[in-house]
Amino acid sequence: MKDMVKTAVTCEDSRLIGALRKAGADEVILALENGCFSALKPFAADEIIALVSAVHLEGMTLSVLMNRLFPQDEIASFQNQMIWLLNEGADHIIAADPGLLYHAQAKGVLDRVIFDPETLMTNSRDALFYSQLGVSSVMISQLLCEEEILAIARNVPGCSLCVFGHQLMSVSGRPLLEAYALRKGTDSLRGRKNLLLKEEKREEKMPAYENDYAAMIYSDYIQDSFDQLASFAENGISRIVLQGVFLPEEMLLDAAATSQKVLAGDLNSKEAFRKKYSAMPLSDGYYGIKTIK
Repeated sequence: MKDMVKTAVTCEDSRLIGALRKAGADEVILALENGCFSALKPFAADEIIALVSAVHLEGMTLSVLMNRLFPQDEIASFQNQMIWLLNEGADHIIAADPGLLYHAQAKGVLDRVIFDPETLMTNSRDALFYSQLGVSSVMISQLLCEEEILAIARNVPGCSLCVFGHQLMSVSGRPLLEAYALRKGTDSLRGRKNLLLKEEKREEKMPAYENDYAAMIYSDYIQDSFDQLASFAENGISRIVLQGVFLPEEMLLDAAATSQKVLAGDLNSKEAFRKKYSAMPLSDGYYGIKTIK
């Protein structure tokens, strides 16, 4: 079962490339500077290309996260940058903007694009449309219940799913954190990775981050899918993603290694992981809660 599923892990420090491979990663995800709705540390395009050889030497592939929705006056520039990255050795582009998909199709490289519209991929018809269009893989929304995820996976071969980490819950083009800072007369909050939001009627705290393009809110919990991994693999999920934003590096590496052990049938490993990180807000998220009526 382990060999049936590719494991993709985000990376914010190039020094971790070897450690990611030892933990069982097949794919390294690097966020592109100015190209993401993400709190991940971004890399300039030339920095990413400089790391291609190191990633390939470890036997892994390199994917570039470009999940911004680009305005009309920027899309051509990022379409060209996408093609340049692929021509220079990046293996895949992870995109959300149909404008990137359109250009990739025109250039004959759509099979090197992973389509990830974050929370929007919620049904088999949409997933099948993009799969038949020719993308490499379609990312299923991480905010669905297990039953809904399995229904899509069974009907659409080769889908991907984020199975670990803080989940991106909300993206706004409005500079919400900066507006709050201005109203309160505080220093700028843009670019800070130590901010937490708490709703008035809940105690949980949600990581929040704002870059030059969007304000983002992440789940207060850390998605824990160890109990569901075997079922996901058996029902057609071919690529799992582990998201390390806001997490200690050791925890991300341990999660990747534990995922491999669980897929290989070692069920004791997940309890060892949970015991080690019992102080962290691990949760099965929405797996048991039907969110789409």
